[in-house]
Amino acid sequence: MRGFIATISKRVLRCFLPAIVFAFAGNVFAQAKYNSIADSLGVNLNFKFSKSFDYEPFHFPTSNDTAVYLTSKGLVNTTPTKSNFDQYYLLAEALWQLNKLDSAESMFTAIMACGEEFFEEDYHHASDVPGVVLTYGYGSYSSNYKNKACLGLTRIYIEKKMYEKALEYLQLADKKYLVEYTCGTGSGMYREMIDGLYCACYEGLGMYARLVDFFLNDHPHDWDNDILVGAIKKVYSPAEIKNYLREAENSLVFELDKSQSSTFTTYHYGEPDEETIENKFTSGQATISLFGRKVFVPVPDLPNGKTATKEMFLKEFKNTTLYQSLQ
Repeated sequence: MRGFIATISKRVLRCFLPAIVFAFAGNVFAQAKYNSIADSLGVNLNFKFSKSFDYEPFHFPTSNDTAVYLTSKGLVNTTPTKSNFDQYYLLAEALWQLNKLDSAESMFTAIMACGEEFFEEDYHHASDVPGVVLTYGYGSYSSNYKNKACLGLTRIYIEKKMYEKALEYLQLADKKYLVEYTCGTGSGMYREMIDGLYCACYEGLGMYARLVDFFLNDHPHDWDNDILVGAIKKVYSPAEIKNYLREAENSLVFELDKSQSSTFTTYHYGEPDEETIENKFTSGQATISLFGRKVFVPVPDLPNGKTATKEMFLKEFKNTTLYQSLQ
């Protein structure tokens, strides 16, 4: 790697750290490495994500899934018990990975119907990534089988285009069978997965107005994506879109930071001529009224010695995918 940003401004770090870590993991690490990190944090992704919340599910069957299926397939069409509940869930998940959706659906549904405490209680896990105990982002977390079964059924019903049932189980996972993460990385990755599933359900149900609210009200930092563009085109007429964009341009409110920020860029990392250069600048933040909702404008990258201006933020807004796509 010839150069990378070693640190970022405190404002950006505070506001966007979960998204930054998630984007870094998704775009820089190999997918296998990323999935390994997710597994260590208890986050079962199995959804392809991008800046546009591409939520298309795909399966990653491994030799372990095949082994679980071959050794435990006798549990299909049975009910879970205290002596087999761990293996019962593992088989349900393996069946999904192996694209045996009907059998997986049946077993996940049986887990949800079971009232025994072994499927209800929370399990607490320490970090299981070797050698990174002191590294940020690899902390402890909790899990429960009802949460996992709900997410399994959500995935299945999205694949079957049964979006109403998918949304029902997703809300149970998100609101009732809660899990906790003690680090920003695990929490951010889990939230990103949940949000992607919500987008899949809303779009599948034609809930375009809810999608607009989802991004502009619930995620005012993360509105620049293709799904929101598509939803806006469904909800508003071309004339209304044009008027709202002009209103957004005129509504921009800019606030300059009171203190200077720094980034450190390291060149020739790990080589004899490694060099770290500090970049000092004065940034800020800006908000606009976008389709009647207050959202944050992307922060411009500033070279050394520069101070942000209102005009810079307006230019950033006009360069967004959303603005360009709605012209």
